[in-house]
Amino acid sequence: MRYPLGLITGYPGWLTSRFLAQLQEVPTAAWQQELSRYRWRVLVAPGAEPASSSPSIAEIQVGDVRDSALLASAVQGVDLVLHAAGLIHPRRIGDLYSVNRDGTARLAGAAIRAEVRRLVFVSSNAAAGFARDAATPLRESDEPRPESHYGHSKHQGEQALWQILAGSATQGVVLRPTTFYGPHFPRRQLRAYEAARRGHPWLIGKGCNTVSMVYIDNLVAGVGLALTRALDRGLGALGYYSFYIHLAGEATRHMGCSIDKARRELGYCPAVSLAHGMREAVLWARARGWL
Repeated sequence: MRYPLGLITGYPGWLTSRFLAQLQEVPTAAWQQELSRYRWRVLVAPGAEPASSSPSIAEIQVGDVRDSALLASAVQGVDLVLHAAGLIHPRRIGDLYSVNRDGTARLAGAAIRAEVRRLVFVSSNAAAGFARDAATPLRESDEPRPESHYGHSKHQGEQALWQILAGSATQGVVLRPTTFYGPHFPRRQLRAYEAARRGHPWLIGKGCNTVSMVYIDNLVAGVGLALTRALDRGLGALGYYSFYIHLAGEATRHMGCSIDKARRELGYCPAVSLAHGMREAVLWARARGWL
C-alpha cells in the first residue's frame, strides 16, 4: 500500500513527538483519521537524540534547516510539511535569524519547487509581542509588536513565508502557540512545578497579568486541524487565559491571546481545561518520580 508522505522538522521535540503519538491512537477526530494515512519523513537536528521510533516515521534525515540542499531532498515527494524546528536559546543572536527566519524561507522555497500542497509553520506568540492590557487579548488582526530578538526572528520568518508562497500553489498556515504545558514535558520545566509544590511559585510584581497557555494535546489538535482544514491565511495563537507565570522576564506583561479565529476557521475547540491539564501534568511527573 502506498502512503502519502509528510515532512516534520523539529523532531523529536515535545510537540512533534506528541503529534506522532496522537496519530497512533484510535482516531477520535477527523484530522486524526485523515493524517493516520500518512507516513512521515522527520528532520532531526545534528546532535539531537531521536525518541523511540514511531510506526508513522518512514525516514529520518539528520541536518540543519539552514542547509538548502538538505531541504531540497527532504521535501521530495512530500504532500504536507509541519515546520516546527526553531531556535529559542542561541549561542549568538544571529543564529535566531538564520534559523527562525532564513531556515523558514529556504524551506518555503523548497516546498514550492517540490509542489508541496500545504506548509504549516509553528511560529510563536512572541512574534505578536504583548497585549496592551489585561482586558484586550492579542488577535491576528493586531499590528505585530515583537520586542525580543526571538520574537523578531519568528515574525520575520512569517513574513518571509508569506512573501515566498505568494502566488504559488503551496498553501501556507502560520500558528502562533502560546506557552504549552501538560504531560511529557521536558525536564527543564520541572523547576516551575517544584516551586509550586513547595508553595512558592515564581512571582514578580503583583501577579495580576494575564497569560495564555495551551495544553499540549489541545495544541496538537490545532496543528492537526491546520494540516487538514481549508482556512484563511495567518492563523494565530492558540491558548487559554491563565495567571501562571512561566518566564520571570515577562512576568509583569500581559500575554492574553484570543482563539476566536482558530475556532472560526479551523473548528478548534480546546477539549482540556487548564485545571485538568495541570493535574495531568503533575500526575505524569509524579508517576516518573520527578515530583
